[in-house]
Amino acid sequence: MADSRVVIVTGGGTGIGAATARQLRADGHQVVVSGRRPEPLRAVAEETGALAHPSDAADPDAVEGLVAAAVEAYGRLDGVVLNAGTGSPGAVGDVSAEDWERVLATNLTGPFHLLRAALPHLLASRGSV
Repeated sequence: MADSRVVIVTGGGTGIGAATARQLRADGHQVVVSGRRPEPLRAVAEETGALAHPSDAADPDAVEGLVAAAVEAYGRLDGVVLNAGTGSPGAVGDVSAEDWERVLATNLTGPFHLLRAALPHLLASRGSV
């Protein structure tokens, strides 16, 4: 398909991420699904034909590897869906500093590192986030 794009979907093994991957594949795009749990990623990949790449969105080295895997597999990168996220239930007084740091690393710092790794490829393809 001439309009086929290559898109990374973080948090792609379940929920909104998996649904997004399914829709992108149904629309004819190449998709790399990423997340911490390999089994759900494999299931989405087998169902849709996406490429599963287990990685933790909070790990800077892992997201660099994710971008490299997408570009190696498909030769380009056109989009990133920043869907990975986590939370820590409870009132502020109940949340540990460690849990708070994990939330920030996954929800804020992780996307920063992923976008830094993806930026040269997104600029080259005039891609989007």
